[in-house]
Amino acid sequence: MSPRWLTNPNTMPAPRVVAVSTVGIALIGLVDYYSGTEYRVLPLYYVPLSLLAWHLGRAWGLGGAALCAVAWISSNYWAGLLYSGEWVWFINFGMQFVSFAVVAVLFAAVRDALLHAEDAGRTDHLTLLINARAFSEEAGRILALGRRHHHPVTLAYIDLDNFKVVNDTLGHHRGDDMLRATADLIRRTIRTGDIPARVGGDEFLVLLPETGPDGARTLLERLRLSLSDALGPAPGRVTVSIGAVSFLEPPMDIAELIRQADAMMYLAKAAGKDRVVVSVASAHVMKP
Repeated sequence: MSPRWLTNPNTMPAPRVVAVSTVGIALIGLVDYYSGTEYRVLPLYYVPLSLLAWHLGRAWGLGGAALCAVAWISSNYWAGLLYSGEWVWFINFGMQFVSFAVVAVLFAAVRDALLHAEDAGRTDHLTLLINARAFSEEAGRILALGRRHHHPVTLAYIDLDNFKVVNDTLGHHRGDDMLRATADLIRRTIRTGDIPARVGGDEFLVLLPETGPDGARTLLERLRLSLSDALGPAPGRVTVSIGAVSFLEPPMDIAELIRQADAMMYLAKAAGKDRVVVSVASAHVMKP
């Protein structure tokens, strides 16, 4: 299996990438100098150059291409390479820079395409919130930090009441507009550091790090009122049911966290909809 830094951009710190690439180019320049003019070590320059473009992108790649060209022509000049005229040095320097630059741009283009595909695979295309898979990854990180520092965490499960009436009466395009408006309002209402996601047709999750039941109730009630006011005029009076579970000690199992929040959301619906229900749980036992 390939190392993660080799197959996935942005996994090495930028200063380390710059340092490794610069040292690599300098060392190859020395090898180029000591090997003389008969041996061609030119292809070795592409290794640190590719590393730089792969992890830091096009601009850094072009800078690395210039550095490679300088190292190459300097080593050959001091090694005693001779041309028929000084102008040949400038032409060869320019051509070699173009060669290095093309490789850097190609690596950067592949990098950008890979990052774009990765982002697309993590984002819900309609609301631009993260999707269920990306949420599980982000939640895993937050829960691990919560367990390490013994901080509480709350997960809210949000469902739009009577949403099917909108689709049936006004069409799916109006329903899509409502979902986008819901996502936008969630973003504006929650705090920096909270993690919203769309996980179903009209179902959303919001993870609230370092938040106990009291803080969660206040924030989620404000969110419910804002959403119900914004969505209410639609046919069938669209409201919001929110179920949440607060863990004083975050659990290991993300699926269990989602399951319990989902159960609270259904309790909110069973109690008449358009309300917030929050429960407190330990890592293993729910406390109503």
